[in-house]
Amino acid sequence: MQVIKLNIVMSYPVRWTKYNIINNYVQNFYDALRIKNFISGFHYKLENNILTMSADRGFSKEWLLYIGASTKSNKRQAGGFGEGFKIASLVAYRNFNLSIKMESQDWVLQVTEILDTIDGAEKKFLAYKIEERPYQENSILYLENATEDLLKEVVKQVNYFYFEENERFGECIVNTEDYAIYKAKKYESNKKVFGAVFASYQYRKTLRVPIVICNHLYHPKEDDRDRSELSNRQVKDCIEPVIDTLDSNQAVQVLELLKMRWSKKTEKGIE
Repeated sequence: MQVIKLNIVMSYPVRWTKYNIINNYVQNFYDALRIKNFISGFHYKLENNILTMSADRGFSKEWLLYIGASTKSNKRQAGGFGEGFKIASLVAYRNFNLSIKMESQDWVLQVTEILDTIDGAEKKFLAYKIEERPYQENSILYLENATEDLLKEVVKQVNYFYFEENERFGECIVNTEDYAIYKAKKYESNKKVFGAVFASYQYRKTLRVPIVICNHLYHPKEDDRDRSELSNRQVKDCIEPVIDTLDSNQAVQVLELLKMRWSKKTEKGIE
């Protein structure tokens, strides 16, 4: 067994919620499987207080070892593959008392902590215990001491990623490699039909109109790791390039969906 210390102190000041933790774990499977295989290839279950997430696709453990060693520069993914795993594991282990094991290809990784010193001061660091296993082209994440609310969060998070069968998406208005627009449909237990903005393949904002606008290439310049939703200005920057590409037929359909806004008898509504 090999123990690898990461350059992350256990006191690192990040306060993620269960939403952030599960979102980043699911994101790794989403990016590994890619859009067309996500809904069929991602599996999860909760048994005996162990939440398991898995996929029939493997990846190198190197992605999980180094801060900065991620695919974040790849605009065709939801985020930085492996980057969020480190911080999610830190918070899950430290704040939520979860035991975390990840295995893929020929390795098994257990999240732990290790003592070391900085300038003579003893500090705890995030660490991995790594062992070998017989090679398999799959990936499995185990979260021990999990509860039902974590499973519910996984179920919710699945539809926070872009794929054509997403339960938020109704009739498709336009779908290209770079963007898509759908009529929104009733989602979960909401009494009204809400729309949404998806940026770089993830849900980032609720819209109070029945339309879902997806810009796969939009990455906010000032994106904050702790911020899950886009600001109003970022939403504007995200959706404008999509709207500008529509032909006349598509634009009319969008305009009709926005009727509750522009039909108001006010100067703001007309604008």
